Amino acid sequence: MLRSIAETVCLTADFDIGTVTDIRIALDEAATILMRHHTVGSIITCQFVFDEQHMRIRLSSISESATPFDIADLGWHVLRAMTDDLATSAKPFDPRASGYPVEVRFARSLGRVSTAPLPPDSPL
Repeated sequence: MLRSIAETVCLTADFDIGTVTDIRIALDEAATILMRHHTVGSIITCQFVFDEQHMRIRLSSISESATPFDIADLGWHVLRAMTDDLATSAKPFDPRASGYPVEVRFARSLGRVSTAPLPPDSPL
């Protein structure tokens, strides 16, 4: 479902099919990372922001681990290869959510040259 929504958003933004495919693959890898470490009952939220040249995507969830992102994992390397900018964050344990709020943010440029890296405190 998430990949279909991503494809629709990308095509609405008039991105070419190669870029759409890269974004779908990156989104799939990011969601897989979050799903492997999610707490029971948590959901993954996803936000898309785009303009004529860039797509920025943010996925967030509640994780059982404070460090769910393994940069040695093949999925991480695929995610890195498909994106121009990649950032993650994990907040301290939230007792109300019974886990660690985590997020993955990435950007993909239409021309594969990003001019604006993701700042650590960026909403996306």
